[in-house]
Amino acid sequence: MVDLVAQTKARTGRTPHIAAFRGGALVDDVPAASHWRFAPVTGLELLKPLRRAAQLSRSVDPQNLGGYTLTPAMIAELESAAPCAQSGPFRELPAGGSGTPVWRRSEPDRDQSLVDLISDDLIRWIQACDAS
Repeated sequence: MVDLVAQTKARTGRTPHIAAFRGGALVDDVPAASHWRFAPVTGLELLKPLRRAAQLSRSVDPQNLGGYTLTPAMIAELESAAPCAQSGPFRELPAGGSGTPVWRRSEPDRDQSLVDLISDDLIRWIQACDAS
């Protein structure tokens, strides 16, 4: 990801802003103009529903979690993974709202109010960071 930031800066002359959603906050520790996160989670929080799904399906393979095959090393790393502390301009937008979060719904759905909330907040955040 650091290479991508460097390439973007080389092509545009600007350091990019980083937006991370949920588990993406576990890997967004790169130099950036600013960091913005939506509903960041720990690795353990990502593993819990996968383990629950494995139990419900009565999976006997401890590496098959909710249909995903994870190595023991990856599982161990996720168990202790947490979003990195950020320096510089940083904003975190909690999931908030009411009802079931979109990532927990059984059927894909578009939540226009959530789309509007995220896009508006992200635009305002980047504009504020660029203005300072």
